[in-house]
Amino acid sequence: MLFKEGPRIFEEIIKSLLHKGIVPKVVACPTIYLVYLVEIREISVRFINLYNFVDVSLKNLCQTVGMSARFFPFRWNKKSMYSYNSHPPTLNDFFDFEDTSSNLEEKTLYITSLFNKKYQFKRELLRYSKYCLELIFRVGIQFLENSFACQDFLYTHLDMKQSKLRFPYIHPFHPPIFTKAAYAYRLLLTFCPDINKIIFMRKPVNMQSSLGELEYCFFLRHIYKNGEFQDAWSPAGQKYFKESVPDSYSLLFKKAYFFNGCLIHGHCKEKCRFQRST
Repeated sequence: MLFKEGPRIFEEIIKSLLHKGIVPKVVACPTIYLVYLVEIREISVRFINLYNFVDVSLKNLCQTVGMSARFFPFRWNKKSMYSYNSHPPTLNDFFDFEDTSSNLEEKTLYITSLFNKKYQFKRELLRYSKYCLELIFRVGIQFLENSFACQDFLYTHLDMKQSKLRFPYIHPFHPPIFTKAAYAYRLLLTFCPDINKIIFMRKPVNMQSSLGELEYCFFLRHIYKNGEFQDAWSPAGQKYFKESVPDSYSLLFKKAYFFNGCLIHGHCKEKCRFQRST
């Protein structure tokens, strides 16, 4: 089962299961309060967050499957509004801090369609829930279709028909797959069985590093394949000096490398004790 709502729906699923004495397997990221997977192995049921596979927000998902946008005033989600049956909400009731200018335009058009109509909270909540279910169903089906079409293309393009390799379809939602990365990894192992080395970085970009630094360090490794580089992504980690900690250091060349130069590392260019290389 696929879901693409915030952590609240997964929280309710987990609570209801625990209330019935069922302890599910949960995969989550506590730092950003995001649940990726809830699994009940005894009955082979998995609840997967669609964010694992689709980068687009729920507001923009409808465009990928040809559905018109529909919105709900979540600010009204309180007991005092449950029996509401009167004038439709205003734009301010639909406002979200993540709204872009295009989102606001879509909401304005949607509100226009409600003009001179009575707005019943419970009825609209049911309509919005059905809309979300249909949207997630369509996106899930489209993703499955595209994933199998991709495998067909690879199977034909790599001329695997001539090989003895058996080709079962890889289901992107089948255990143990529940993320794009895991799916891509399985594709790689299936269609490139002779691959010698796969580099996996658990945290490629974090508070201590930047995407530019990562690309720079791996560029150095690529250009100087035997340079014996030490950086944040090497097994030994970064090389520490009393004067500074370079982004990368070559044990072979005895040279320190700084992404964006010495200024980023907090010491003056004129008095830099290292041979600058950027």
